[in-house]
Amino acid sequence: MSEAVVKNQVLNEFDQPVKGVSLWMDAWRRLKKNKMAMLCLVVIILYGVVSLAAPILPIHSYKFQVVDHQFLTTPSWDWGCPLPMHPGAHL
Repeated sequence: MSEAVVKNQVLNEFDQPVKGVSLWMDAWRRLKKNKMAMLCLVVIILYGVVSLAAPILPIHSYKFQVVDHQFLTTPSWDWGCPLPMHPGAHL
């Protein structure tokens, strides 16, 4: 590619002025082409908005406790499970 400087402009081999692109503009252009990356960016922005709006959402008070559930145990996972839980287990 032969470049010539004429009148303080850089020209390419077709005598067209070359426009410089910053790294940020190049990265943004490449990001906009990637549809999955744009979807993930929207999801991340949505998470950020929800996290900032969480204190004003009327879900539950921080002072509220559900005392009915304080003595619950962890669930038992051997409710007729078709797979053995350890190598020596028999069904």
